[in-house]
Amino acid sequence: MFARNVISHSVSPDENRDMRGGIVCAALLFGANGLAMGAWAGLVPHVLLNTGGNISGFGVAMMFSPLGAIIATPIVSRVIQRAVSAAPLMVAFAFLVASLVTCMFVGSLLWLAGAQFFFGVGSSAFNIVINVVAIGVEDSVHKPVMSQLHGLFSLLAFCGAVMVGGIVQVGGKPWFAMIVAGSLSFVIVIRTAPSASKYLTAPESGRSSHEEDEAVSRPSRRPWGVATLVGLLVVCSWSAESTVDDWSATLIQVGFGGSAGIAPLGFAAFTVSVTFCRLFGSRLVSRVGTRRVVLFGALLGSLSLTVGGLVGSPVLMVVMYCLFGIGVSQLTPLFFGMAGRLPGVPRASGVALANTFGLIGLLAAPAVLGIVAGEFGLNAIALVPATLLIVASIIVSGLCRVLRGRGLGIS
Repeated sequence: MFARNVISHSVSPDENRDMRGGIVCAALLFGANGLAMGAWAGLVPHVLLNTGGNISGFGVAMMFSPLGAIIATPIVSRVIQRAVSAAPLMVAFAFLVASLVTCMFVGSLLWLAGAQFFFGVGSSAFNIVINVVAIGVEDSVHKPVMSQLHGLFSLLAFCGAVMVGGIVQVGGKPWFAMIVAGSLSFVIVIRTAPSASKYLTAPESGRSSHEEDEAVSRPSRRPWGVATLVGLLVVCSWSAESTVDDWSATLIQVGFGGSAGIAPLGFAAFTVSVTFCRLFGSRLVSRVGTRRVVLFGALLGSLSLTVGGLVGSPVLMVVMYCLFGIGVSQLTPLFFGMAGRLPGVPRASGVALANTFGLIGLLAAPAVLGIVAGEFGLNAIALVPATLLIVASIIVSGLCRVLRGRGLGIS
């Protein structure tokens, strides 16, 4: 049904079959990634206890994951540009799964830091690769599918967390649960990778293979200014979403005086709304266009957090986080799609740049929010992502004026 929803019936049966095959292929890759990441999220408390329970040291060790991701990103970009097979997919995911399984066995923070570094390498590489594949699939089917793919990632992440939780609940060891989830997801990737390779190496829509090779060997300097703006869009969306993960429960309970039972509902409402809207968001993008979806979503997200932050009601804030999820649900998938369609920039380089900007934003966001909370109070935390979304809407409006008809998939 997922593939059928985005395929036009005005093509031949063979083309229709190829298009659906491409969508299913990308969906399996995003699902496998979500399954592994959800399993890891569900087993983090075990790793904390296994390494001594020192929360401060554990936090430092976990910081090695984004560090590894940032270091690996430019290397991954060059490898993908020259890829002629599915090897980057399988190697990247092998790094990811092996490092997560290793985390289950380490007993010291030093070894955990090393495992997290390689997890960051594998995770970043695989995220870049599957987003490049997804853009290739979109160009092949001439329909937006990125939002649905990111929605499947979220859905399978939930399933992964539930699966490992169930295994541990019935008496299974945490390391066994991680091996089961990692093995299942790795089998999916191995079976899917050969079919995905043609989308990984396919030239950009509207650009011949020769032109793609020219962009790789002699990338133009001028488009990198536009690339930087698209990277800033990813910073805005990722950082805004991360504030819900890190601060929503604290804001509701400590900042607004909500109960311990209500505090987690903000994150839950956000997660459900984001996942649901991404699963069904591609139709909306097809009908009203990227520009309107981004601008409306950014404004809705900004307005919801502004109202919730100023009113200060715990129950209202839960509702506002739900609306915030609806608003931002399409932003990150669409921004990555833009990054892969930068005129004059190789597709892998554009996605890698967006990924790097997003990681830098995730690293900087906790410090910025901590400073804001210390200076202006917890209530002000809600206004930071609201401001970021306004900045994103301004950037998108500017890009629409400058690049209309010249790529990025903005319509």
